[in-house]
Amino acid sequence: MNKRISVGVALSLVLIAVAVTFSAATIYSMRLFDSKVSSASERASLYDELSEIDRIVRNYYYGDIDDNALFYATAQGFISGLGDPASSYLTVEEIAARETEMAGATIGVGIGVERSASGYMVINRVTEGSSADLVGLIVGDTITRIDDLDVLSVGYDTALTLLSGAEGSRVVLTYNRDGVETNAELTRSTTEATSVNYALIDDIAYIRVETMNNTTASQFASALSQARSAEGTAGLVIDLRDTSGGYDVSVAAAMLDDMLPAGDIIRGRYQGGEIRTIYTSDEEQAGMNCAVLVNANTRGFAELFAAVMSERASCYVVGTATAGQGTLQQLVRLDDGSGVNITVAELLTPSDASFNDTGLEPDLVVEAGENFILLSRPDESSDAQYRRAIEALRSMS
Repeated sequence: MNKRISVGVALSLVLIAVAVTFSAATIYSMRLFDSKVSSASERASLYDELSEIDRIVRNYYYGDIDDNALFYATAQGFISGLGDPASSYLTVEEIAARETEMAGATIGVGIGVERSASGYMVINRVTEGSSADLVGLIVGDTITRIDDLDVLSVGYDTALTLLSGAEGSRVVLTYNRDGVETNAELTRSTTEATSVNYALIDDIAYIRVETMNNTTASQFASALSQARSAEGTAGLVIDLRDTSGGYDVSVAAAMLDDMLPAGDIIRGRYQGGEIRTIYTSDEEQAGMNCAVLVNANTRGFAELFAAVMSERASCYVVGTATAGQGTLQQLVRLDDGSGVNITVAELLTPSDASFNDTGLEPDLVVEAGENFILLSRPDESSDAQYRRAIEALRSMS
């Protein structure tokens, strides 16, 4: 039999419950307030100490004080305290340089180069209408001197920097063609860089992604269209070796959308562990067997592309473990035009797998070899990673 309680008892129980709930809420609120006050107090103490350091420097330092340099170092030091190498403070000039790089514009003479077996520069691309094109430089010419500096003596990496310079400045290149050395004076100018190259090598469609900027997605789509229209191919090789992922994850997202059927393609783990879907793909897809080449210099969004392709496509990842830069940054501008490039999330594949810090382990691990040189057009006989990729593709087809 059900027992009934009086209205008075019921009212008493309700009042007790309300009192307990109010007390618990009050205790929680007080603790939260105390923690906020404590945190604010600690920050105030930190700012007071920084102000005290500033007073000491201005009272005792014997030399000249550059306030801009002090601010820059302070801002950099504050962000470096996060222990996150991907987060940084950027000056107005650094942001402008980054935007120029993202736009795919370069100041140079209009050539692409690669290191030859002898250590000199071999031209692998000449931009139409550029200064190099106008003076008659062609693919295959070997650059031996830049402004009378021998390429071997200064080193290949330094020689690369000598090709660039201020808009309108001039440079003299000494190049070898068929055993004959010729000098050519060129004028540096701004040109749109080619970030994606396509070639049909026997029965393999080959796409080389050199960098990932604002021109890359459209150039990749064009190269992919050529690959899909080629008849009798055994598959597609996408070469991401030595490829930096750039600054904009939407570039990788657009490339993945071209390759994959409908579904999630990029996810992220945000503050507090919240996981969100950042990008999805539509139904249109490449529909090709694919191999992606990677190495230790495959970084950031290039790694992300390879990781998602390995998970969602009929695709092998071939090469060596990647760099392990798997986070997403957001540039927040300050009032003076400078900014903080801050990490906001850890990048995840559709299955919520992370490659940050660990790198992506290829499906087929193949070492490049001690004397390997990455060419713009791979040679099956000397490129073990490319050779293994096409073997896998031919076995799939």
